[in-house]
Amino acid sequence: MNMNRVKKRLVISFFILISTIWAASASAATYDRMVVFGDSLSDHYGLHTYLGPILGDYDAVTNPGGIREVWTNGDVWAEYLAEFWNAELDNRAIAGAMTQGHDTPAVQALVDQGVLPPLGMTGQVSTWLDEAALPLSGDTLFVIWVGGNDLLVYGEGRSEAATAEEMISDAVTNVTAALGQLYDAGARKFLVMNLPDLGTIPYCLSQSADVQAATTELTENFNTALYEAVEAFAESENDETLHWFDVFTFLHRVVEIGVFPNTTDTYLVLDEDGNDTGEVNEPAWAYLYWDTVHPTTRTHKLLGHFVGFRLYFDSGIGNHPRCYSNGTYSFMKSQLEYLAAEN
Repeated sequence: MNMNRVKKRLVISFFILISTIWAASASAATYDRMVVFGDSLSDHYGLHTYLGPILGDYDAVTNPGGIREVWTNGDVWAEYLAEFWNAELDNRAIAGAMTQGHDTPAVQALVDQGVLPPLGMTGQVSTWLDEAALPLSGDTLFVIWVGGNDLLVYGEGRSEAATAEEMISDAVTNVTAALGQLYDAGARKFLVMNLPDLGTIPYCLSQSADVQAATTELTENFNTALYEAVEAFAESENDETLHWFDVFTFLHRVVEIGVFPNTTDTYLVLDEDGNDTGEVNEPAWAYLYWDTVHPTTRTHKLLGHFVGFRLYFDSGIGNHPRCYSNGTYSFMKSQLEYLAAEN
């Protein structure tokens, strides 16, 4: 008897049973429209729209200074989630965005000169609101997933913040300010996602154990501060739904469960300086990471679908446990095994 086939059937049967329960739940949440703000973890054509006409399309050999359309080998998580829900997607995420400002000085200089609109997350929100019909629909899901570039810029010594605490405080304040802007304009449904463990991405794995540990600690401190801030925002109002998704835990579980055979190397073949050579490692499905920072499209698909599963029975940040209990972990493991088998 093929035990893997039996295991897969059991997982699918379990998933179908739980899905039936979720579908009957009054708190089940799905959305017909999504607006996404963030960075390269969500961007597809965002930065390219502004800089592609100036710098041209990226090509590792003929135009390495060009602009990519997307920072993975296919669609990003938000596109998979929109497909999962059959929802309309308005993706405003910009690669390189910090919570405020852009991580590339030359790009930020163009913003400061008025050549480009503000590209940081707060700028994305303000620009979108300037174009939107007000009041906003209370049924649209507004997504914010940002902060990684704030931490990476700080780690490189390029941040305006003098301390890690100041950097985190500024970044979190920017997120809650954006939530407040959207709320004041009529938005009532939100999803905020925390950061993956930046100490475990290939970019950090090539550095010392001390750097890896410090980066993980910095990520955890940011995530804690972000959760506390958005929880306070959620509790300050009584007519909104604010979903929270724990990407940090999600990706750790993906690694522990063994969804990907390779969780430390990259799908792109990089030279000794980390530059794209134009070659790839195969098979693509085996890799968690596309480059030293960004996940492959298969990882994006798992994330998008799992966000959909979580939100399906999630009634908001104040109404479910912040951390995964052992029971929830077992359930998460079953869901991930199902998704991995299907993807």
